[in-house]
Formats: sequence, C-alpha cells, structure tokens
Amino acid sequence: MDIFTNLESKRADLARLIVLAIAIAFLHACGGSGDDSGTVGTPTESGERSTADRADEVTGPAIHLLYVLPSDGVDRQLDTNGTIQTSFGAAEQWLRGQTGGRSFRLDTFDGESDISFFRLSQSDAEMQEAGAFVRDNVEADLKDAGFDSEDKIYAVYYDGGSTAACGAGAFPPLLPGNVAILYLRGTPSDGAVQCGENDFAADVDSPVFWEYVVVHEIVHTLGFVPECAPNAMDAHIAGPPNDLMYEGEEETDLPKALDVGHDDYYGHSASGCADFEDSAYLTP
Repeated sequence: MDIFTNLESKRADLARLIVLAIAIAFLHACGGSGDDSGTVGTPTESGERSTADRADEVTGPAIHLLYVLPSDGVDRQLDTNGTIQTSFGAAEQWLRGQTGGRSFRLDTFDGESDISFFRLSQSDAEMQEAGAFVRDNVEADLKDAGFDSEDKIYAVYYDGGSTAACGAGAFPPLLPGNVAILYLRGTPSDGAVQCGENDFAADVDSPVFWEYVVVHEIVHTLGFVPECAPNAMDAHIAGPPNDLMYEGEEETDLPKALDVGHDDYYGHSASGCADFEDSAYLTP
C-alpha cells in the first residue's frame, strides 16, 4: 500500500508540474497591442445567444466553442457579435495552411459555429483563487451544466482572469479533461505581457495572439506533445522557438508554425509515437 501511495503522490506532483508548464507556455510569445475592451467581427446572421449545445450537424468528434463569464464578469457579447466566430475561423484558416487543407472538425448549427454562452456561479476573484487550476474548475462547472459530451473538446473563451497564464489545456492521460481555455483577462504574475493587451484576429486571414493560443491549448487537450517525441519537454518541445508547441525562455515573434520539421507531433515517422495528424478531431 505504501508503494502505491508513493507512486500516486509522484504522479500527482508530475501532473501539477505539467499543468504549470502548459499554462505558461505562451507567455513568452510577443503579444499584440490593443484595448482590453475592444472586439472585432460582425454579428452572426441570427445574432441569437444560446445557453445550450444545440443539435449537432456534425456526428462524431468535434470542437465546441463557448463564451464563459465569471458571475461578475462584463459581458462583451463575444459569442454573438462575431468575435469568437472570426477568431476561431482565423485559427482554422492558419491550421489549413499548415496541414495542407485539414482543419478541426467544428460543431456547427445552421451552418455556423455553434457557440454556447455560460455564466459561472463564482466571481472572478473566487475563480482565481484556484491559481493554475482555474481551467479544472471551469470544466467541472461546465460538466454540471450539461457540457459533458465524451467526443467533444470544449474550446472556452473565458472572459475572466488567471494569475498563471493566458491559456491552459488538459493533457491526457496524465491530466484527463476535455476543456481548452483562454484567459482573456489573465494577469500573469511573472511580468509577461498581460493577456488583455492582445487582440483578436480582424479577419480569418489574419491570425494574431489568441488564434495561436487556442490551437495550442486544443493540441494539448488532445494529448500532445507526447513524451516519446524526440524534442519533447513537459508536454511541449524544446525548440525551435517559432514552433506552436515551443516551451522555453526565448521570446518569439508570430506567426507560429506547426511542428517545424515534422518530427515531433504532426506528420512524423516515429513508430509507436502518437501523431496529431491521425486525430479524429481533424477533417479528412
């Protein structure tokens, strides 16, 4: 019993380290300039807000988008004014350019991104007390509210804060979960660029900070980068600095690239090592 208890303790300690590594990864990317209250995009055709996951047009694994607020959060209507739709569209456009045309399988409704709205029961300050584990608490609340599909990854645009990072993701099987989160009002304590100073994409052809972060965190939540990758380092890669999954001290300019050299996590030839190229969450 003592041996197993010790193993579980070590596994938990490793999981905590991975959480922190995942959370801080994008803090060394250069942020854009912008107004914290500014948004971009145009309203969807209906402009209607949905508080539920509407009827699926895509069967099987898919990415579902959410706009989430703490109980006292200012509602910027990013789900209905076109901001999230444009932002994720730019992320998808970038991904297509990196993969030869493949993108995430997106949960849609009436031909548009199915974006749900959810307001938490706790305030921003209460949520931030969780430190690097705000993501875990948001995921728990979403599951309680019915956002619990086993074949969906929930990409959350969280208009609240975190003192750890601008984004975080799960990392199965070590850190199970299906929420990838952006802390739109994050205030990292290490002196990095504050999250709210970064812009959203102005159009689908112009990804900036948040568009790379959302793909980065979804890739984590799908289980990448695995330890078997030659350049793996705490769920990231050690270099080069412009790689989407880079983790290190160097500051890098955008844009990012998906698995530079294709030797770690996308389109590699390493037998027995997971490849993002094979993910069921990508279009054929």
